[in-house]
Amino acid sequence: LGQRCYLLGCDPGEFLGEEIEGYEVTQEMVDSIRIYLETIESVREELGATREECHCELFMESELSSEFGGTADFVIAARDAVAIIDFKYGSGVNVQAENNLQLLCYLYLALERFYFPHFGSWGQPVLVVVQPRTWNHEEKVKRWEPGLDEWKEFLEELREVIKHPRGQYV
Repeated sequence: LGQRCYLLGCDPGEFLGEEIEGYEVTQEMVDSIRIYLETIESVREELGATREECHCELFMESELSSEFGGTADFVIAARDAVAIIDFKYGSGVNVQAENNLQLLCYLYLALERFYFPHFGSWGQPVLVVVQPRTWNHEEKVKRWEPGLDEWKEFLEELREVIKHPRGQYV
């Protein structure tokens, strides 16, 4: 629903009561998608990105290994900045943006895809988790901007995992 509304430029309320991919669109879903879309627009405007620099449901695969890839909910790959925005509709586990392995992997893949061979030419990365239904009512939008030290540490770990795939990394 979020992807559909972003691409069509419409409000999720237009789909209230309809069935999409086997799920009925409820008011709670509409409200959650509105938060997601508002977050996307806020980050996009903050980074000065155009809509052409935004990508919904983007599948990315690394050139390092065909076994390393995935589909990011939303990627902003602007001239001077990169952001990964992940939508979590579940309510059972509170997901953080800080040190989030999934988002860090998507960040790596986005940098490889959009900024290679100028891998160091991007600005401060932004990682965002939008989780409107979090059970403990903490922040519905969590954001982390990893520093250079965190990024280097992650890259070292990633290189080891890629060298030793399929659980061989200890």
